[in-house]
Amino acid sequence: MAKIRTRTSLYGEPLARIHSEAYSDTFRAGFPWLAKQIKTAPGPARLFDIGCGDGTWMQAANNMKITTEGIDVSGYFVDKCQKKGLQVALNSAAQTVVPKGTNAVTALGEVLSYKPANLSVVAFNTFRALPKGGVFIFDVPSLEMTPKTHKSEGDNWQLEARTFVSGNTISRHITMMTPQGRQEETHFQRLFSPHEVTGILTGFGFSLEIIDHYGDCALLPGRFGVLARKP
Repeated sequence: MAKIRTRTSLYGEPLARIHSEAYSDTFRAGFPWLAKQIKTAPGPARLFDIGCGDGTWMQAANNMKITTEGIDVSGYFVDKCQKKGLQVALNSAAQTVVPKGTNAVTALGEVLSYKPANLSVVAFNTFRALPKGGVFIFDVPSLEMTPKTHKSEGDNWQLEARTFVSGNTISRHITMMTPQGRQEETHFQRLFSPHEVTGILTGFGFSLEIIDHYGDCALLPGRFGVLARKP
């Protein structure tokens, strides 16, 4: 996969570093369940991970005998993954091309809700690429999301995220204090209802189940997951 330049400013180095330190293990309890779903799909277990972050899930999948390939919009994350020996390229979910031979696609952590990502485009491309029985697993924020302020801190950093809701869109204003000074990012995400997501995926031919856990890992409040298969 060729690297591209993206116009988004998602997860610049300060935020990516913080995310890697504080949040990369968010779904770890669900990794065995995720791997089980992939291994039930036909053919060699080959995962394409959209929005792979620092590669924590891809590494775990590799350790469970799953071949992996991934993309992320953050240059910092891509560099970190490549230093780990992972096959990751700089790309946006909005421009996803699922590699040939893939039997499973994951997008963990609300990846497909970030603008300009388009769930319909990703679902279409994924359905076309997967074999019969292939799996597509992801989570998105729901219309039940409410405004809030979240603060956290670690070694040499502090973070405050203020979330605002307007219709089916949330904006998240993130302020970080690090030894390099004050940095800010603003993220925009689309909110979904289970009914809307079901309509999009069944329209392309998927069968699916709406879930609130990845195995032993409960999704955060205001999110729901999807376990979809190509019949």
